[in-house]
Amino acid sequence: VLKGVLAVVPINSSYHPTGPNDAVAVIADSWWTANRAREGLKIDWAVGDRTKHSSAAYRAQARAASDAGAQKPLNRKGDAAAALTSAAKRVTARYHYPFIAHATLEPPSFTGLFRDGRYEFWGNSQRPERGRKLVADMLALNPDSIIMHQVRAGGGFGRRLQNDYMAMAAQLARAMPGRAGELLFDRTDDLRHGFYRPGAWHELTAGLDAQGNMLAIRDHFVGFTRGGEPVTGGTFPANEFPALSLDHVDYGVTWLDTNVPTGNLRAPVSNAIAFVFQSFLDEVALAAGIGLPDLLRGLFAKSPAPPPAVAGSAPARGVPFSPVRALGVVDKVCEMAGFTGRPAGGGGKGRGFGYYFSHFGYFAEVVDLSVDKRGKVTVEKIWVAGDVGSQIINPVNA
Repeated sequence: VLKGVLAVVPINSSYHPTGPNDAVAVIADSWWTANRAREGLKIDWAVGDRTKHSSAAYRAQARAASDAGAQKPLNRKGDAAAALTSAAKRVTARYHYPFIAHATLEPPSFTGLFRDGRYEFWGNSQRPERGRKLVADMLALNPDSIIMHQVRAGGGFGRRLQNDYMAMAAQLARAMPGRAGELLFDRTDDLRHGFYRPGAWHELTAGLDAQGNMLAIRDHFVGFTRGGEPVTGGTFPANEFPALSLDHVDYGVTWLDTNVPTGNLRAPVSNAIAFVFQSFLDEVALAAGIGLPDLLRGLFAKSPAPPPAVAGSAPARGVPFSPVRALGVVDKVCEMAGFTGRPAGGGGKGRGFGYYFSHFGYFAEVVDLSVDKRGKVTVEKIWVAGDVGSQIINPVNA
């Protein structure tokens, strides 16, 4: 027995109030003592079928899914197969991205006090009311008996939309009634036991005509599901650009089962899809012998204009894409940076361009960078043009 250890408590770390205990917490008079005691714990875990889930297993399943073709169509328009077959040039590329943790500035922590059938807590949550309900369900309390003190610290980025750490703190407070205690994750806990931005795979093909114009696109998206539904943060937009600009589109999906807890990461979905599609379009532009801005300008010219806004109404979620506003940020950043085409490169110097429309905002960037003989990359300058419209609630923070 280690001096200063007050209790060792099995708890439910999941997001389901009625789930089984799947974790053990050490309560002590200091973090140092608690951590030393935790390191000495000998626990026999019942792993069940969890050994079937691993990065290597997912990669193998994704390869098999890619060979088999998409299970389900997401967007089929025109005849992409025929357009790709007859194209003067085809570009094919595969991209993947991993499960990643949020790694907030401060790992999850929460302080709780359970006394006289009431629970009082202090901490940071992006959805405190949802956390309050979770605690009420887990401890069989009336939500009105739960007092919340919202602390704005540590960053969220989507991780604190989940309130698992609040529920764990509540269970520990109940185990030590009348005594306030703080649940602490260290960085290892944070990275091992988060709600991860889900990984995925994309296999893309584009077709070009003899003049370098883009005719068709196909993407086989291999993502993750739980219970038959896409996991949180793991969807794929059926009209992802440049689908609206082309006559021939084939977006399809294959779902792989996962038991990994997932959550939204700022900006949800877009943070992964932007990397894939803008990287691929840059490869298409290279095959066409032009720069990415020129490829985008041609696609914007074929994009339908959004319906006119209704005066006095707020933009709805999923605001329609505006090719005029997209063209505006592309032209503006190229003007600011003097970007006139794909640079020749050489001498350890490089210049890159990127663009994306996400969550009501249009952004384009030009980056100048250098790479030394050791491979160290230095970003020398970035130009940014952004159009976020007029829906910003707090202009000071924006």
